[in-house]
Amino acid sequence: MGYSTDFTGKLVFINELKASELAELNKFLGEDCRQHPEWGNTSLSYIDLKLSKDFSGLEWDGSEKTYDFVDKVNLLIENMQKKYPHFGLSGELLAQGEEISDIWRLVVKNNIAEEVRVDLSHKKKVTCPHCSEDFFLEEEEEDNSKPYTTPQHFKNIEVDNSKPLNFIFSGFRNEYLFLKIIDKGYTVTETFSDKVTHLVMKDTDKQTNKKQLAVAQGCKIWNVKQLEDFLGY
Repeated sequence: MGYSTDFTGKLVFINELKASELAELNKFLGEDCRQHPEWGNTSLSYIDLKLSKDFSGLEWDGSEKTYDFVDKVNLLIENMQKKYPHFGLSGELLAQGEEISDIWRLVVKNNIAEEVRVDLSHKKKVTCPHCSEDFFLEEEEEDNSKPYTTPQHFKNIEVDNSKPLNFIFSGFRNEYLFLKIIDKGYTVTETFSDKVTHLVMKDTDKQTNKKQLAVAQGCKIWNVKQLEDFLGY
């Protein structure tokens, strides 16, 4: 049956590509390495990458099962540089396997891709009582009185600095945003309480029980784009 891993993020082109370079790149995207011995590694399968909508980089194409992604990215870079030496990528993709603890990053630095495991030692594994899914939360600290200071580039978004940020989602789940929130040092909760500061919804016009509680409590109600902007995603 195989094993599935989802990837989010983007690998950005170091230099803007010309039309001829994009055409050459497209010869690799979605292709099966086993059918191209000239690429140098027939043990690999499909290159599950696609151009981003703005043509500024590469993203995972959503294929059901993606294996050996680090090796495939390196193969792509090496082969593109044979014809276009200035070709390069930078950035990272966040990988989430079927196992909740299988989280890692595909990081490209100096045109070399490598796997970097995500440290989960400081996170608490919990099971949602509603859906029975496992996920990770930051271990709660005894002292929650330390105020949150808004980063300078987030000053266009109103944030309550009087207490630590605690997010709750309504109507959807997004593991990448979930991890980004935790990486920033904030917390995510599944159950509404007086500690919640922000409710995140796909449709902020939709009426839900969580939204009613958030309005009554004076919480910020954000859509996904607002949260992405806040996290710098």
